[in-house]
Formats: sequence, C-alpha cells, structure tokens
Amino acid sequence: MGKSQIENPVNAIERPKVPKGRIIFLKEEEAIRLLKECRASKNKMLYPYILTLLHTAMRPSEAAGLRWDQVDLKNRSLTLFVTKNEPRTVPLTQPVVNVLQELRKDNGDNEFVFLKDAGKSTQAKNIPSSRFRPSFDKARERAGLQQIHMHDLRHTAASHMLMAGTDLRTLAAILGHSTLQMVLRYTHLLDDHKLNAVDRISTFGIEQTNQP
Repeated sequence: MGKSQIENPVNAIERPKVPKGRIIFLKEEEAIRLLKECRASKNKMLYPYILTLLHTAMRPSEAAGLRWDQVDLKNRSLTLFVTKNEPRTVPLTQPVVNVLQELRKDNGDNEFVFLKDAGKSTQAKNIPSSRFRPSFDKARERAGLQQIHMHDLRHTAASHMLMAGTDLRTLAAILGHSTLQMVLRYTHLLDDHKLNAVDRISTFGIEQTNQP
C-alpha cells in the first residue's frame, strides 16, 4: 500500500467546537474595586448604571435606554420591551432598588432613569450606552481592570448567579435567551461546585471502620 493511500487516524477525530464569544467576568474583589471607582467618577450616574448592570445581567444598551415607566420599585422588577428577543421582566436586587429610589427623588419629571439630559422626546433606541463609556473606561483603568469591557458585566452577573445556585432555565429567562444553548457556555464555572456536591456523598455506602 502506497503512502498516499494511508489515512491518518487523527483525521477521523472530530475537533471540539470553540465556544463563540469571550467569557470574562469579575471576581467579587474586582467588582468592589470597580464600583468604588465608579462612585468616585465625575459622572454621578455611572455608579448606579454599573451597579444595575452587575446586579441584573442586562445588556448595556438595555439599561442605557431605561425609562421610569418600565420600573416597578414596589415589586422589585423592571420590564424590557426593546430587546434582541422577546420582552422580559428583570428582577432587581434590594441594593439596586435603593439606588433607583434615590435617583427617583432627584430625577423629578425626567423620562429616563440614568440620563438626565435625554429630553422627553428622545426615544430609548437613540440613547447609546457609549455615552457612559468614557467615564467607565477611566474608572476601570483606575481599578486596574483595563481588560474588562462593559459587556463583561453581563457575563459577570450571569456567572455569579449560576455559581450561587440559579438553575439554567431561570438564568436564561433573566438573560432573555429563548433557549438554554447560550447559557450552557457558563456551565464550566460549576466544576468546583460539582466536586463539592459529590464530596457530600463521599462516605455513602462505605463501611466505617474504627482505626486503632
């Protein structure tokens, strides 16, 4: 048999697919540093905006165009109508509710939550999250987190929700994904949690003997 007829057995092995997109998320200590620098920013709306992103997993554009008529502080939720998929309800943590309550007192009759100068005639789709990027870039640099992009805050929220025990279907609903395919890319974060889970039954069925 000639060399040209010999098939390389490696060719029959299917290469694993590389996950699409980058998954970078902040550790808790890094999130604390970032929020501290956001609070110190000259842009007084940066801290409440970034906190909201970190605690809701909303897309930056979704939060940037948020209007007060979408927010229900009493029921700790907000409704997003303009999304990539179906409209969805987003639950709010108590810290976010507290921050939004303070903004509500100061905003008066302003239509938008985070942008005081938007004007009542301005539509949400015309308010880009890029209006926060200059101040965000300065805050992340001061925090030593130059590698973090604003969209990574969505990954951060999703990652920590999952590691805290949120099931995949609930996480998909919060993120606004119609299927579980997109949230499955976060499951590698559960490896340590899986080890801890099996360790809880490590003595199951094992006869215990008294050591001399």
